[in-house]
Amino acid sequence: MAVYSEQIDYELELAVIIGAKARCIDATDAPACIGGYTIANDVSARSVTFSKNRQKRPWTSSTTGSTASGPTASASWAVPGDPDEIAMCRTSK
Repeated sequence: MAVYSEQIDYELELAVIIGAKARCIDATDAPACIGGYTIANDVSARSVTFSKNRQKRPWTSSTTGSTASGPTASASWAVPGDPDEIAMCRTSK
């Protein structure tokens, strides 16, 4: 991320890999379209999020390339149970 903010925020998130074409489907049919899962580090520039000029760009608080994902993925059939119950934690070197 370009250095244009002193208020950088990051969140570890479970990312869904879409594995089938789908459009306007019922929520109960959505799991059948999931091809797999990976992790994502969603990085936001909070100075943009909370900016007085946000009305010009209300849809984003980040820049292109600010969400890293991977480095691996798991097929949906390889993830047992409820994906909402997957435990994730961030580690630092």
